[in-house]
Amino acid sequence: MEIIAGFSWWQNMLLVAVGLFVLVSILALPRAIFKLVGRVLINCAGAAVVLLLINLTAGYSGVMLPINGVTLGVGGLLGAPGIMALGLAAYVI
Repeated sequence: MEIIAGFSWWQNMLLVAVGLFVLVSILALPRAIFKLVGRVLINCAGAAVVLLLINLTAGYSGVMLPINGVTLGVGGLLGAPGIMALGLAAYVI
């Protein structure tokens, strides 16, 4: 029995299974993307607070990190280790 010309029944089932998998993946993708973007934005907000605290203690420590897109991006993507790496780089340089 041929549903699609030139394909046997198991090839048709394989095509249907792959098609359903692709459809479910496409429909689930926006939720995963929004979840990731939300997590990065929350981490960026936390990084801004930590950078502000580091800049408030700059008189005592001598380390001052600017609050800009690069430092917020590093803090948002890498979290606390990224902020510590920025602080260490600012201290060494």
